[in-house]
Amino acid sequence: MIDLSWLPRENDLKDHSLFDDRFFGDQAPSVKYEKRPIVDDKGKPVAGLYSAWIVLNNPAQYNSYTTGMAKAIVAGFQKASSDRSVVAAVFTAVLPVSAVLLSYTILGEPFRWAHVAGGACVIAGIGLLARERV
Repeated sequence: MIDLSWLPRENDLKDHSLFDDRFFGDQAPSVKYEKRPIVDDKGKPVAGLYSAWIVLNNPAQYNSYTTGMAKAIVAGFQKASSDRSVVAAVFTAVLPVSAVLLSYTILGEPFRWAHVAGGACVIAGIGLLARERV
C-alpha cells in the first residue's frame, strides 16, 4: 500500500455551480426553478430533503422550447445535481399532453385512444411526483 499522507487534504465542500440564477424567473417567458420539501407518509416535511421542480413558463408559445429556455433547463438540472439537499428533480411533463390536445383542435389530427391512455399516464405520474413522499 502506498502512503498518501503527504498529499494535502481538502475536506471543505466545493461549490460546483456552473450557472447563476439569471436563467430562472417568474415572468413569462422563463423557466421556474423551485425547491419543494419532501414529506413523509404522515405529511410532515423531512428536514433537509427537497425535490427540485423545473417548470416551463412560456404560455404565449404553448410552452414550446426556445434556445434560452433550453439553456435554463440545463442550468436547472445542473443546479439540482450540485445541491446536496435535492434528492429528485422533476421536469414538467404536460407538454406532450397539451401538444396532443392542440393537434386535435388546431391541426385536425385523428383521435386515438392510445393518446388518452398516454395522457392519463403522464397526469398520473405528475400526481405521484407531486405527493413528494419518502
